[in-house]
Amino acid sequence: MSLAFVETVAKQFEEVTDPRANRGHNYPLVEMIFVALCGAICDCNSWVDISNFGRVKLAWFRKFLPFRYGVPSHDTFNEIFARLETAQFHAALQSWMSLIAGSLKNQMVAFDGKTLRGSFDHASAKSAYTRSRHGCVE
Repeated sequence: MSLAFVETVAKQFEEVTDPRANRGHNYPLVEMIFVALCGAICDCNSWVDISNFGRVKLAWFRKFLPFRYGVPSHDTFNEIFARLETAQFHAALQSWMSLIAGSLKNQMVAFDGKTLRGSFDHASAKSAYTRSRHGCVE
């Protein structure tokens, strides 16, 4: 992941209104969104999972954003995301996903791990990558 990727997150979600009052901004909204997106991509299924994921990966997250106060609790994630303007967030998410999808055009994305593990079908002498390009993944 590059800094440019994080900048796309910041740019696409900059129009989302932060529902908090001017006080109590220990956790910038862009940091919370970044952790939530990464957590969702990595199969986190609750705010508890996302908060724990963020804490475990905090050093990695700090490569891209300051995270001056660390990662918020699951309660903070829940409260802030529950109060976000749904239409704004949806529009930003859709815009970000379209941007990411466009950048992946004509590239293979392995979802099941076969390519990452280097699977190889000895009977047909083909790798998972070769087989999946032709729609033969089982």
